[in-house]
Amino acid sequence: MTSAAEVEIKIERSVEDGGDVSFSSAHQLESAFKSKQLHPGDLKRAVEAAINHLLDPIRQALNTTSFKILTSKAYPPPSSDSTHKKHAHMAKAIEGHGNNGEIEEFGRLDLRVGQVLKVEQHPEADGLYI
Repeated sequence: MTSAAEVEIKIERSVEDGGDVSFSSAHQLESAFKSKQLHPGDLKRAVEAAINHLLDPIRQALNTTSFKILTSKAYPPPSSDSTHKKHAHMAKAIEGHGNNGEIEEFGRLDLRVGQVLKVEQHPEADGLYI
């Protein structure tokens, strides 16, 4: 296993945005971000790719037949004749997706970046903000 000091952090960018850039430490990456040499969107895409790369082996393990069987036994779908509205709704959703009780493969991570421009207290609730 490589240590964090040995890992090169590569951020792929278009030529118009300065081209690809590499960092040999998290400190260098942080400094570039703080000095605005690295755009938040570029950092977000790099983090997203790195997390997806780390999660790929887990996704593969969870996508095996034996794990799907184990999961379907541990968490069987609710029956459609359930008297509870919630369970009936969940059963319909499961049937509607046509997955026959199987666990769908995890989707890729999709991070979104936003900036809060204004916050106000909700006019009808003390603990809510808009």
